[in-house]
This record gives sequence, C-alpha cells and structure tokens, in this order.
Amino acid sequence: SEGILSRASDIHVEPEEGGVAVRYRIDGVLRQVMKIPRQAGLPLISRIKIMSSLDIADRLRPQDGRARVAVNGQPIDLRVSTLPAQLGEKVVIRILDSRATVKSLDSLGLNAGEAEAIKRLLENHEGILLVTGPTGSGKTTTLYSAINQIKSEGVNIVTVEDPVEYRMQGIVQVQVQEKAGLTFAAALRSILRQDPNVVLVGEIRDKETAQIAVQASLTGHLVLSTLHTNDAANAVTRLVDIGVEPYKIAASLRGVVAQRLMRKLCTTCKEVWMEAPPERLRRWIPAGTPLYRHAGCPDCAMTGYRGRFSILEILTMTAELERLIAAGEAADKIADAAKRGGMKSLWDSGLAHVTRGESTLEELTRVVDIPAEEEPPPPAEKAPARLSGAARLSGGAAALRFTEPPEPAAPVSTHFDLLEEHAPPPARRSGAHGEPASKVLLVDDEDSLRKVMKDLLERDGYVVTEARDGVQALDQVDRVGPDIIVLDLNLPGLDGYGVLSHLRSRPATANIPVIVLTAKGDEDNEVRVFELGADDFLTKPFRARALSARLEAVLGRRR
Repeated sequence: SEGILSRASDIHVEPEEGGVAVRYRIDGVLRQVMKIPRQAGLPLISRIKIMSSLDIADRLRPQDGRARVAVNGQPIDLRVSTLPAQLGEKVVIRILDSRATVKSLDSLGLNAGEAEAIKRLLENHEGILLVTGPTGSGKTTTLYSAINQIKSEGVNIVTVEDPVEYRMQGIVQVQVQEKAGLTFAAALRSILRQDPNVVLVGEIRDKETAQIAVQASLTGHLVLSTLHTNDAANAVTRLVDIGVEPYKIAASLRGVVAQRLMRKLCTTCKEVWMEAPPERLRRWIPAGTPLYRHAGCPDCAMTGYRGRFSILEILTMTAELERLIAAGEAADKIADAAKRGGMKSLWDSGLAHVTRGESTLEELTRVVDIPAEEEPPPPAEKAPARLSGAARLSGGAAALRFTEPPEPAAPVSTHFDLLEEHAPPPARRSGAHGEPASKVLLVDDEDSLRKVMKDLLERDGYVVTEARDGVQALDQVDRVGPDIIVLDLNLPGLDGYGVLSHLRSRPATANIPVIVLTAKGDEDNEVRVFELGADDFLTKPFRARALSARLEAVLGRRR
C-alpha cells in the first residue's frame, strides 16, 4: 500500500547479497526504498505468489499471475511476474489503478500544435494510426485520450487489450485470453463482424494481427494501435519486418505518433540554473533563455520532479511519403521526407518544454539522444541533362527525369505488330471531334517497347508521359494528372499490382482508368487485376491497333 500511495507504477522485490531490496518506479525512475533481511524477504515473495495464485513450490520457472488488493477501501489490480535469479526469485508487481481517469489530449502537457495535429489525424474515418515508443512511454494513455476525443453516441468503438488498463464508459473492451485461444488476431477478426467504426488494438505483435489490422483500415474502419519502435519512421520498417506489404502500409497508414515521457520539475522547489549549459548542448539553447534545475523537497520526495508530460514526434502522411513507403525505402529517407513536411523530432519537442522551464536539460538527455550534427553534403557534379524532344509534355509542363535509350537495332515485334511502314503523319494535338488531347501515362520497364508505344499513341493524338517503374509512375500521376494509365505488371521495385492498389486506395486517383499489360495471360491473373480495380486487360503480344481501340473504348466509357 505504501508503493501505491507513493504513485509507483511498479514495485520490484529483488533478492541480493545480505537481504532483499525493495524498489519503486516513480515517474519512470527506479528508487530503492528499503532493504529487508532475507528471513523476512523470502516469505514475503512466497506470500505475493500465493496472492497471485502462483505455484510457490516451483522456483525454477518464470510465472505470471494477477491479484487484487484494497487500499483505503479502493480496489487495485496487480499484475505479478516472477523470474528465477541466482540469489532467488525476483518479483515485479505492475500496479493497475482502475481509478485512473482517462485524460483529454489537452491535459497531456503537449506543446502548442501537437494536440491539434493528433486531432486532425483523428478526423480520418478510415486508415490506421500508430502510437510508438518503448514500454512505459505512455502509449496506452495517449490512445485512450484519442478515444475520448472521438467518442460519441453515434460511434461504435471496440477495443482489444492485454490487459484492459482503463475502464471507460460507452465503449466495448475485450480482454485477451491466450489460454482460451482469444488472441489479438482472433479477437480482431470477431470485432470486425460487430460493425465497429473505430477499433483499438492494444499492440501489434505478429504478422497475423498486423495484416488483419491493415485490412480493416482499408475497408472503412479507423484502427488505432501501438508498436515498439524508437521513432515514427521506424514504425513503417517494423511493419514490413513483421510481414505487411509496403504498398498496403502506404495505402492504409494515416499517421504515426512516437512518444516519450519526461519528468516535470517540482513547482515548489525548482531553482534557476546559474551555470552555462555544456558545450555540446549550447547550440540548442537560444541566448538569454533561463534554465532551471531540480532541488528536492518533501512534496516531491526529495527528487526535484513531480509528475510527467509527453513529448511527441508526429508523422502525418503526404503524397511523397506514400511513394517512399510503397517503394520500400529505408527509415532515414522516410524521416527526412517527413521533416520536410513539417515533422518535429522528439528532441525538438522536449527542448521546447525545457526552454519554457518545465523540465531540465539533464532530464531531456536521459530520455532522448542528442541529435548528431549534420555534415553538409559534398557538392554534386553537374552533368549536362540529355532530354529528347519527345520527353517534353505539350504546354511545357515538365520534363521526364530519365534519358531516352539508344534506338534498338531491330524493331520490337515480340510484343505487338506495327504494320505501318510509311513515314508517320505529324502528331495531332487534339482528340476526336476537336476535344482536348487525352493524357496517357505509359508504365513499362522495357525502354524500347515504351518508345514504340509512345510513337504510336502520339500519332493517334495522345499526349504521352512515361515511367519505367512503379515509384516513378506514382510520381508522374501526381505531377501530370493523366486521363488514363497503361500499366505493365512486371515492374522493378513496386510492381503493377502495388501501383494499382495504391491508385485505387487514394481518393484523388481512385477514378483514373487503368489498362493492364501483361505477358501472363492466365485466368487467375486476369481475375486478380480486375479485383484490384483495372478497367481493361491486354495480353502481350498484341497488335498496335488493339491498344488504340482499347484506349478509345475505356475513355469513351468514362466520358
């Protein structure tokens, strides 16, 4: 009861030489509060095991159990874990105070703009929102604050947790029971049949849970969950490591919130720090900014700190991030792109609290690593750009980022027949009946085939843009806004299936017609591309006029 009244989140009972040490974790930091003789300590450990329904005779295997005690008439749940050690069993008690109230986002001590950024993410009606950080970094509290933000009578919210840490009115909470077969994945499958609007998954631990969560987010549900990663960008690579396809992550992810908890200076005893900060930290502190240090008083148990607040790194999805994630880029490239889009790092968030006098530099460096100084990139040698005339769009909109390969020695006949051998007429810049020319995006990794198709379509009056892989295709879609896409399935990096799925998952590109080209003419392949949202399907090899006719027919239907 003393540990609970001291605001401890965990109590450690650890046998050591000469006795048994008892330590409390208060505000995230362990402090030894007493050391009792082994004659009293070992029976204490046995008593804790009996309260938790554990086998007191088994001292050679780890065990987990639960207990409930009353402190000042209030029930407190305990989660107990034992571990055989060299000098005896170590016991850790996690205190789960069901009296704890769910906080609002505004009460988490966030910087200006951070709460608003989370609220904007919660305005999504589908997609997945992740909160990441190490154990004990406040992820569950932030998730429940988010649930509290969107909870209303017209929203069906279901959670699956292990354990249920907060009791909350107006939502359905499911406790995982591994022994009974109720895993995160099994519970999540059942929840999706309960017509939920919002699903909270306590933690994504395995491939099955991750895939169900991502699929749920792609089918009209808002999914909130947690991951154990160091920062926001690594949440993406963690999902890839678990086994989720990158293009599905790009289509479903709406944002990632990386989080840590910093201790708040005790307002009773904090003092102005008269010394200059260390040399390596000086560049981060604006000149003339007053800094504070911890002192210690009875109110804060002589620690100098009382309470904690969250520091955040909020990654919000953009078109550039979607392309990088779909292409399977590394976490550092994703982080760089997010920072260009306005993301502040954990260090920046914590430093803002320090400069306002809410915490200390010592506490900030305890929680977050000091960023490495960025070295200026070496000057790049400029090479003359080689662009063919065909690489320019009508109206001078943009130039392609690749050069045209040398002309093939022989005509390409393996993919389609080009029967006209006379000199082609000049390209028309208008469609049928004087309509503006339609813009076609050709996506194929074979340069020679792409060139022949481009010449053919330009003769028919189309404005043609090219891409040689899936990532470049998505980039050109955003740059050019094509009226129709001719898409090869076999592409390096992000393949045609991924491009098609990505296009159909974004409202801005969901209605662009797509004709799929493939050398795979089997029925399963054809069915799959139509299920992903293709408008037409053409098997290689094909005749030149067949492609023109398919384009005209699909565009005619869309008109």
